[in-house]
Amino acid sequence: VSMGIAGSVVNPEFFQKYLGMRNEYVDMTEIKRRLDREVYDKKEFELARAWVRDWCKEGKDYNGTPFTEERKAEDWDTVIKMTMIMRDLMP
Repeated sequence: VSMGIAGSVVNPEFFQKYLGMRNEYVDMTEIKRRLDREVYDKKEFELARAWVRDWCKEGKDYNGTPFTEERKAEDWDTVIKMTMIMRDLMP
């Protein structure tokens, strides 16, 4: 469960009985801990990074000061790692 304003009021009974899903609650600090300690598959990360470079095309950068290519690459790496971590947390 993503714990935003709407995410904090989910009805676990609805998810379990109607959707057949069990909710998992994970604080962002767990994701940050795994990022900091590099708790993800490094080989899989390299494969995912190559896939993202081939298939995820960036749109126009509307920031007042456009991000550098280095900054965008760092952001992409973080997104990939967070996605892998979230997937690993799912039962």
